[in-house]
Amino acid sequence: HQGNLDRTLANANGEAVGFGFKTSKFTMEKSGYFFLNTHPDRAGEATEWYDPVPDKAYGRSRIAAWGLLKEKESGKRFLYITTHLELNKGMRAGSAKLLVEKARELAPEGVPVFLCGDLNTAPSEVTCAGVLSAYFTDAYTEAVRLSLPREGGQTTYNSFNANVGKETASKRIDYMFYYGDSVVLKKYGVIYDTVNGVLPSDHYPVSATIEL
Repeated sequence: HQGNLDRTLANANGEAVGFGFKTSKFTMEKSGYFFLNTHPDRAGEATEWYDPVPDKAYGRSRIAAWGLLKEKESGKRFLYITTHLELNKGMRAGSAKLLVEKARELAPEGVPVFLCGDLNTAPSEVTCAGVLSAYFTDAYTEAVRLSLPREGGQTTYNSFNANVGKETASKRIDYMFYYGDSVVLKKYGVIYDTVNGVLPSDHYPVSATIEL
């Protein structure tokens, strides 16, 4: 349904997100998307969640993409969700609740869930990061708690400034969340590499090694 998705977003001033996987190792049994508003089957800005006090809205239709993946060799399955949240605090709060609801709805019983993306929220924001952390496990905090191997620091947002502090908690706005008893975190990292001294993005890549 990619063509329909492209047309829907083009008519709604929206954004698109996606993810990749190794087709040699995994098959995707199901996939889809939903919009971050009170009618997630239809594109549209989440004006009903808009909080005019902390910051402005940007008029974009935000979206989440998901896939139910199965490892070919073992038959193990997991649900992967990726998204990019709005800059408005109220919209992030509504989106966080919806993401938890959708994780419960889309994952078959006993199948672990991964939620990753640029969430535009600091760990201290209880209405977004706090809501997600109450359901999911935050890979960063779990790596710290278990003293696991960890590359880099906390900061994931650099604003194209390679000299930004690497241990700035308020700039940790990109996350890898997971849910499920079968998920074992082995390693976490934020990659601070540059390309010929140039940052390839205003966000640093986040990585995690997971065992199911």
